[in-house]
Amino acid sequence: MILSASPAIISARLDQRGRHDRFEHDPAPDGTEAAMYRDAATALAGLGVPVTQIDTGLLTPQQVAGQITGTLGSHCASLSEHG
Repeated sequence: MILSASPAIISARLDQRGRHDRFEHDPAPDGTEAAMYRDAATALAGLGVPVTQIDTGLLTPQQVAGQITGTLGSHCASLSEHG
């Protein structure tokens, strides 16, 4: 599961709460990390790994948690049907 948002939203969130580690202070251009996550998701999906991407940009934390819970519930139900 990959949680993402636009680079501008991520940067604003980090500025609001404070940057805590070296990765959050990375001077790489906006979008570099997001592009790497998209590439990883594409590669994993190409290998048959189920990948869910959730754009958290306009969602509340409760909505994100609901999507995660729903996705995991569906995945577990699918596994139990085939297992």
